[in-house]
Amino acid sequence: MYYDSRGEQTWYSTSSCFVTNRSIPDHSGYSPNGAIFVRFVFSTGLMSNLYNTCRGASGSDLTLKNASASASNGECSATYRVYYNSGYVGLFQTFLPSCGDYWPAENMMPDMKNENASSLRY
Repeated sequence: MYYDSRGEQTWYSTSSCFVTNRSIPDHSGYSPNGAIFVRFVFSTGLMSNLYNTCRGASGSDLTLKNASASASNGECSATYRVYYNSGYVGLFQTFLPSCGDYWPAENMMPDMKNENASSLRY
């Protein structure tokens, strides 16, 4: 998931991103023991050998929940679905597997842009 929308002339979003290979019921984060809270945040850095993946500083270290403008799915067999609400409820957008190092980003639907609270990998 990317902080910024994908560029008009490219298939990539060059902003900071959040990468996972599991389902996340609440994009705020989680508490593994009730005493601390681990937040999910956007980060900058190369996630593959592609030059422009997760390069930009825009959004870096900001909380993931309700802040993503685009997403991509580099999995080979798993589909990724982003939901409007926590707990995999409400409006959703599906990102099909694209496998490999080419991860074309899709902008979130207008109703989902910066309104994304959970994601399901299946």
